[in-house]
Amino acid sequence: MKSTSEWLKLLGENDIPAMRVHDLDSVLEDEHLKAIGVFSVMEHPTEGLIRYIEPPVHLHKTRVVFVGIPID
Repeated sequence: MKSTSEWLKLLGENDIPAMRVHDLDSVLEDEHLKAIGVFSVMEHPTEGLIRYIEPPVHLHKTRVVFVGIPID
């Protein structure tokens, strides 16, 4: 059985696009997602700081609803 690193190396050598599957902790630390601003933080009136995913598109005159995860 191959490890994730071994598979990624083998797939990369054969020009097959692939990446690791994230869990909740690792996705928040992904450098690419940080760089493109996928996650933001806001102050919730009763829950304190929450982290949420930015909408992938921004439409003119459209109301955005935020659903976030409280930050411990």
